[in-house]
Amino acid sequence: MAVTYVRNGLRHMSFKSIRHLNPLGFIILLALAIAVVAMVATQRNEGLAPRAALAEASGRVQSVRVNDEGIDFSLEGSDVAFRYPLNADDRMERVHRALRSAGTRTVTVLYLPAGGSDQQLHRPVNQLAVGDLMVRSYAQVKESWDRRRIAGRWVAGAMLVSALGLAWVGLFGLYPRQR
Repeated sequence: MAVTYVRNGLRHMSFKSIRHLNPLGFIILLALAIAVVAMVATQRNEGLAPRAALAEASGRVQSVRVNDEGIDFSLEGSDVAFRYPLNADDRMERVHRALRSAGTRTVTVLYLPAGGSDQQLHRPVNQLAVGDLMVRSYAQVKESWDRRRIAGRWVAGAMLVSALGLAWVGLFGLYPRQR
């Protein structure tokens, strides 16, 4: 609550309630801001393009490498480097095994081609088939992305509600102040 008073002929404004704020409240407000950012981040469907926007490439596996971001691989006859993203789904081992054991069979991928200012080195793969075997279909990958996005929204929502409650307690206390 703002209180106006006059001292030495000048009007001053004092925010008495700010003096009584708990510093923990500001930390909790930071948690609230993080929760809001998490909610906004989960609204996007990053990494999964509409099927119509995907390009197709085929060839034999030239190289396969697993790293922190997913499975990077290249195909003979293609100048594009591919990445099956780590966060795409929970079936990384199946994809890795299929690429390693592909041998002379043709691998077919649907991937998001580079466009505009996109400087990504490896193109994300949204469907993978080895020979006649569909390792991961576009529908399976989309379902996995949707599940993760929904789970992310629930987690972000829980963080938001918790941060609001903790901010209230941190800023104003658990009980009303006695005057």
